[in-house]
Amino acid sequence: MKMTTTSSKKRVSVRNFTAEKWLEIVPHGYLKGMIYGHSPQYTVPDYLQEEGKLRQVCLYDLAIFASAEKIAVTTAAGLTSIADDDWSRIFLATQTFDEARHYEVFVERIREMGLSDEEIADLIEEVASPEYRDFQKIMFQQVDNKDLLGGLVTLNIILEGMAFPLYGYEARFWKPFDPGLTEIIIGAFKDETRHVGFAEKKLTEAIQQRPEEKERLSRLATECSIRMEKAFESFLNQFVGLYQEACQEHKEKVGDAEIAPGMRMIDTPVVDQVNMLLRDIIGGHRERLEKIGLKYLN
Repeated sequence: MKMTTTSSKKRVSVRNFTAEKWLEIVPHGYLKGMIYGHSPQYTVPDYLQEEGKLRQVCLYDLAIFASAEKIAVTTAAGLTSIADDDWSRIFLATQTFDEARHYEVFVERIREMGLSDEEIADLIEEVASPEYRDFQKIMFQQVDNKDLLGGLVTLNIILEGMAFPLYGYEARFWKPFDPGLTEIIIGAFKDETRHVGFAEKKLTEAIQQRPEEKERLSRLATECSIRMEKAFESFLNQFVGLYQEACQEHKEKVGDAEIAPGMRMIDTPVVDQVNMLLRDIIGGHRERLEKIGLKYLN
């Protein structure tokens, strides 16, 4: 009787991530009435069709999102094929579709800005930093090794979980310029929170059942965390300055919009924005590892 109760409790912890629940909250929920992830009236604004820093930043931003989602589709599909139970298999199938949708909507937004498919492919390839490419290799290795837990650590906890603060930053930045893009980003973020939540529960249970996995997964998480911290730092140092230059060219649209509570976009120094984001990325990630039962080994 005790074994039955334990098993039931373990299953309940992941039953919130069913395909039926996904249909309710995603297609019939926050995506209902949307076209490519945004409200029909929010097409690409005319000034983003004109050459300038704002268009340049927007295209690079979209390409970076698309680059991440492109490898997420492949990884999630690979993890679906090696899932160790029905609940995980069903959830990872819905995650694969989420990632495919994300990739599609970001690419479609670039296409609406006038780039050809060939130009889009070149841009997505261009924006991937060396640190990010190294991380990709490690993530794909988990699938090749049929390591479900390692794959959840790299895809859901590292790639998606560490990016949480960036979603909020990006959504706030684009709201004065392109409300449609803000809606696309928010919709993707809602999906990512569900992906991370599943991985947290799955990994927590796995570590409780197999304590010997804790050290191995902690080493993997630490190695990937270091790589992604460098990738995020490289990205932020490269692009936040461009964001500020774009803001200066469009002061009338920015107004008093805040990039964070009490921090106006128009006059918050680049270094302050970068430090704030890195602090939130690293701090939130360390807390998540601890919640799961993993250690940051440094």
